[in-house]
Amino acid sequence: MSLRDDGKPLISGYLTKVGNRVKSWRLRWMVLRKDGKLYYFKKQSTVGTDEPQGVLNITSDCVRLVRWTQVKNENLVKWPSNAVPRSGFALGMRNGRMYFMYCESAESCHRWVKAIRSVGANIRAEENEVQEDAEGEDKVDYGVNETGAPHGGEEDADSDDGEHEGAAGAGAGAG
Repeated sequence: MSLRDDGKPLISGYLTKVGNRVKSWRLRWMVLRKDGKLYYFKKQSTVGTDEPQGVLNITSDCVRLVRWTQVKNENLVKWPSNAVPRSGFALGMRNGRMYFMYCESAESCHRWVKAIRSVGANIRAEENEVQEDAEGEDKVDYGVNETGAPHGGEEDADSDDGEHEGAAGAGAGAG
């Protein structure tokens, strides 16, 4: 299927994801389209020129978005030591598969999560993630303040296992 036919990009960039067959972290170029499809490639791709390595239909198939701390607390995956705290998330699909990925920063993660939520009609909110404000509108706590710096009391919980080293993607294989 050609990317040209699937709508305009909502967000794109490099994220590091764990492989399905070989459980290693790999840097991938990701493109989330307005139609809710998330394409991933081995390298940056010009829309419509390269065949994607995979496609996730966020709109119809993604049922869960799990943030960094919850992934860690549930022991779903061990974040690599070079991943910036609160820069990762997991997508839970209808078929039961979880896709784990992280960004170069918590701020970048915030942008990806916001974009994914905008097309993910079936994504359920996780405990402690959605807070109700005075007007009754949902506010999502992305674990960062307006400047992208972490906030809240969970910072110490993330600092005990060396997860503050380096940036996402550093040292990650591109293959």
